[in-house]
Amino acid sequence: NLVANALQTRAWFPDLRDGQDVFLGVLPLSHSYGLTACLNLAFLSGSTVILKPTLDIGKLLKTVRRYQPTVFPGIPVLYAAINEIPDVRDYRISSVKICISGASSLPVEVQEAFEKLTKGRLVEGYGLT
Repeated sequence: NLVANALQTRAWFPDLRDGQDVFLGVLPLSHSYGLTACLNLAFLSGSTVILKPTLDIGKLLKTVRRYQPTVFPGIPVLYAAINEIPDVRDYRISSVKICISGASSLPVEVQEAFEKLTKGRLVEGYGLT
């Protein structure tokens, strides 16, 4: 099931560049969503993974500025919080091109604001653990 989940998630992102993307993993790997989106999908695509298990927005944005991740699986409340940071563009958030949202429903206004901010794609996933 874990490999199938990673392959299914991979199908949603034809722009994922095997061996070139950088994943920012902030989700707990003890949960199937975090394991699939942050780790297994990255391994499947031969990508670099930055594991930063924190939801502290300040630390997260410093990591974005330093490593410029291109893939950022998260949760709606995290994307909403990032949207509200006044100087968020100073952290080079535009490096993020592919996002997967899970754990709860993603409000359309949060999705649209985050996509406008990053010029990337934020897809809402659904699953049951």
